[in-house]
Amino acid sequence: MLRVRGLKWWWYWAANLLVDYAIFVVNLLIMKLLLGDLLDFWYMCGFGVALIMFCYCCSFLFRSSNKSVKYFTIINFCVGFFLPLVNLIPYKIPKDLLLWFFQNLYPLYSLQTKFTPNINPTSIAEQQPQAGDYLLQVAFYTLLLACIELNIFRRLKRSAEEESDYRV
Repeated sequence: MLRVRGLKWWWYWAANLLVDYAIFVVNLLIMKLLLGDLLDFWYMCGFGVALIMFCYCCSFLFRSSNKSVKYFTIINFCVGFFLPLVNLIPYKIPKDLLLWFFQNLYPLYSLQTKFTPNINPTSIAEQQPQAGDYLLQVAFYTLLLACIELNIFRRLKRSAEEESDYRV
């Protein structure tokens, strides 16, 4: 509907981000008043942008909002429940890869590790997250959102299908 009226996709997502982030910051300020120094305000500001961008990208996985609320809740619960079990993997390389992936691409894992610190970190992936760590997530999800909006993945799929048609 908005494309028919001439609104560019980046204006749409920028306006959504501005409104969603304003709501997040208002709630964050209320939490800061209630919790005081227990809440790292700047860390949570970075978390807010990363989480909002993550949710925007995940919104394309579902056809309806009812399904997205139901399945997204289940997925986040399962990941949050089973992710601490990754620390039980005895092999260092797969463990570090999984921890790095989740720490750098899944905002809720970074939040979980921020407030449940590991007393004896044994690898870089288990280090305490910082507010700047969310920059990678924001950049990744912004790029992913742009690729989705520009139909780059559909174009790549179409070109691969055309190449396979020529080979036959």
